Amino acid sequence: MKVHAAVAAALVLLLVATGAYGAGMLQVQDNPARSVKDLSGIWRFKRWWLRPLAAPLLHMPVPASYNDITQDNELRRHIGWVWYERDFFVPHTWVSTGQRIVLRFESVSYAASVWVDGTAVVSHAGGHLPFEADITQLVKGTARSRLTVAVNNTLTPFTLPPGNVRVEHGPRYPKGYTVQETHFDFFNYAGIDREVYLYTTPSQWIDDITLTYDIQLNGDASVNYEYALTLWQPGKPYLYTLEVTADDDVYHLRSVGIRTIKVSGTQFLINGKQFYFHGVDKHEDSDIRGKGVDDVIVVKDYNMLQWLNVSAYRTSHYPYAPQFYDMADERGIVIIDECPAVGLAKALYFNPTTLVHHKQVMYEMIRRDKNHPSVVMWNVANKLRSDMHVAYNSWM
Repeated sequence: MKVHAAVAAALVLLLVATGAYGAGMLQVQDNPARSVKDLSGIWRFKRWWLRPLAAPLLHMPVPASYNDITQDNELRRHIGWVWYERDFFVPHTWVSTGQRIVLRFESVSYAASVWVDGTAVVSHAGGHLPFEADITQLVKGTARSRLTVAVNNTLTPFTLPPGNVRVEHGPRYPKGYTVQETHFDFFNYAGIDREVYLYTTPSQWIDDITLTYDIQLNGDASVNYEYALTLWQPGKPYLYTLEVTADDDVYHLRSVGIRTIKVSGTQFLINGKQFYFHGVDKHEDSDIRGKGVDDVIVVKDYNMLQWLNVSAYRTSHYPYAPQFYDMADERGIVIIDECPAVGLAKALYFNPTTLVHHKQVMYEMIRRDKNHPSVVMWNVANKLRSDMHVAYNSWM
């Protein structure tokens, strides 16, 4: 059969895992095969750690940056470790039915180490991106469990973004006064700034899904099926839901948008049409919450973007919360997705350790955001001294 229309062949690359850990990072989802428990709320908080955390303690909301929650300027400018803790239960049915139980953090800035009942389960370097651990063997459906998270906001020549901790001297400063030196234009908010989840999967689960499309626009194509295809367009989005099943597991990709991207000379083409990036840069920061994710802020930001007739924006200077990408898919706004490699302004920041970390961050960002139709470009760095010889010699 010949058709004169937009024809797409979708290739679904499916990774089914059977071990304790997988390579994918699909969004947490509640569906007939999976269950979710949100651990957001008021946690116990301290700038030190005993087992368990001992009084005096602070109440700390999660998700939120901790810096502006109190009136304590020492906490606002704190450099180093802080400790979060809370108790939780898992539903008895999760255990009795043999489900795989996973602890998931959407973002902790910047470094995190996590324990369940005193057993180390996962560590992660870098904020803004998710990480998780299989805790099936550590929890029981009738027992209370203790979750402890150590968070460190120190920026060094080996972190992204990089920085230095400087000790100030002189009559203006108290003894041992330290300053976090940075080279970027936003406050160094820190803490558990996005959601924390418990979720389940079957023992064999869908670990990762990658969508690719082969699209022929306005041409002849020989196909053995007939389907009315609607493309995802900037300003005129159209989304499909893809249900993927494998054995006992099921996963719904709810933001499947079919579109093409091509660079032709000086033109950037979406679905074969020239696209003009008319937009802004922005930040996730908001009053009191810092970088804490808030659906109110997400919706308000998008209402302002559309009021400004914005067609695109850049996630300066780090990957944003998943809600921002879902909303962009739904509203037809284009995203340039940026990793947190901002402010590499000194020669010592260009080193082999940072390069390895930079590659890992890019991998984690692309792994998370690759299926969003709104994401059309990956931004690998910003405000870096790429003119330095060390930058070229070390990283090229």
